[in-house]
Amino acid sequence: MKFQFKIQQYQTDAVNSVVNIFDGQPFQERVKYVRDLGKQEPRNQQITMFDQPDAAEDYAVGFENARLQLTSEQLTLNVRNMQGRRGCQSLSQLR
Repeated sequence: MKFQFKIQQYQTDAVNSVVNIFDGQPFQERVKYVRDLGKQEPRNQQITMFDQPDAAEDYAVGFENARLQLTSEQLTLNVRNMQGRRGCQSLSQLR
């Protein structure tokens, strides 16, 4: 069985509306972080900067989206602009 998908304009419009809310967010690539693995037992060993990370430490390294740098005021303005472009009722307060 082969799946065939059609591009639905209403879906494209919805995706673009959400993306436009983040207009002004700077592009960043390869953001690295360390995942919180919870409380770990302390190790009683000396390590040096030349030690290779073990499998558990390798597992803790990953990727995430860039931190949001837009202010709440800019996000609110972007939402209101999107509401105006789409003919939606503008809310007096956003949460």
